[in-house]
Amino acid sequence: MNAKVFIILSAIVIVMTIAIITYHYYERTVPFEYVTRFPKFQNCYHKGFDYVESERRMYFFLVDFYQNQFSQEAGLEGYDSLFVSRIIKETNFDKYDYIISYMKEITSLKYSPHLTRIEDGLYFDKRIPLIAEYEEEESDFVYIYRIKKNKKFRAPGP
Repeated sequence: MNAKVFIILSAIVIVMTIAIITYHYYERTVPFEYVTRFPKFQNCYHKGFDYVESERRMYFFLVDFYQNQFSQEAGLEGYDSLFVSRIIKETNFDKYDYIISYMKEITSLKYSPHLTRIEDGLYFDKRIPLIAEYEEEESDFVYIYRIKKNKKFRAPGP
């Protein structure tokens, strides 16, 4: 009797361990769609991507961020507000969140607890950081992608 109980408990422990390890390391992919691309601004560099949930945030990442003293001293110019306003008119923030990728095309978006632990520096933000994989070569464009709207994803931290 004791041998049967030991075998059953051992099997349960093994199955639970495999389930926990699989949950922790299995990379889940997030579907996304290409929306548009446009020429990069002067002195643009590859810095990953920005996760945009609203029109205001898109305007901030493409225009306002580059109006501060640090950006101007570094020679970063950003985009013209009329140009960004035209891009925003083509978006639908009721149904989608958007991702702005600088100078590299995104090939996949993934997440897992393991990727969060090794790639993310914002442990206090409970939203899930998306980890992007990119094409190898840099281009002279800024890319915009969209994913279905939800409140659980964000860009990875520093």
